[in-house]
Amino acid sequence: MHRRYQKFNAATTPWPRGFELPATWEPDKTSQKSYIKQTGSLNFLSTGTRPDITYTTNRLCEANAGPSDQHKQLLKHLFRYLIGTADLSLCLGGTHSITDLPLIAFADAAFADRIPTRHSTAGYIVLLAGCPILWKSKRQTIVALSTTEAEFMNLTPTGQALLWIHRTIQNLGIRSSKPVIVFTDSRNAQLTVLNPMNSARTRHIDTRFKWIIDRTNQGDFDIQHVSTQDMTADGLTKPLSQDRHVAFVRLLGLTSPPMLK
Repeated sequence: MHRRYQKFNAATTPWPRGFELPATWEPDKTSQKSYIKQTGSLNFLSTGTRPDITYTTNRLCEANAGPSDQHKQLLKHLFRYLIGTADLSLCLGGTHSITDLPLIAFADAAFADRIPTRHSTAGYIVLLAGCPILWKSKRQTIVALSTTEAEFMNLTPTGQALLWIHRTIQNLGIRSSKPVIVFTDSRNAQLTVLNPMNSARTRHIDTRFKWIIDRTNQGDFDIQHVSTQDMTADGLTKPLSQDRHVAFVRLLGLTSPPMLK
């Protein structure tokens, strides 16, 4: 795949500026097999070591039943981006002791970004000792009525993933203290968790999304606010401009190993 796209100029972002995918399209069944093979390769890379391509890869995989011309154009662009960033990798290690590795998570959502259904895209990322170890980008199954709702509903799957990781690393003999910090850039979502009795706007939300309130009250999580500029999950929910994408890559800790520079 790398050799196939080497002849093209490298791209600086996974998603072209101003580019939009069609809301509906006529599936191209003739190219389906080749398309799925390529998105499968991208998905393997995305879930393993490259969270910077996760959002774009997931949008491409939504057309596995048959892509449009725009999907094939975006696929080509993403490979061009990978050609230019082939040496980016996650950096493990640091100054932390193996017996005490800090565990944190970032949760973000793009409200009503999916047209025409107006579902929101949600994403989260879990970091251990400053290195991403789990991340996810997904269209929410329920249509949120506000940004606060979209951000709040995303805190439950984030917390569930975080709790599973916390238990796993403890079983490995690695100490990780509680409460575990979950960062959100929505103050309203944060206040909904901390003061649920005062959140009339979210009373109608399905009870399964209130799980995060219960576990926070039990001392499992500490929901804290972070600025959008420091939101590490930002690029998991939407296409970013070149400047913001560079910042996203930096927040992820993706870097070029010295031996590859």
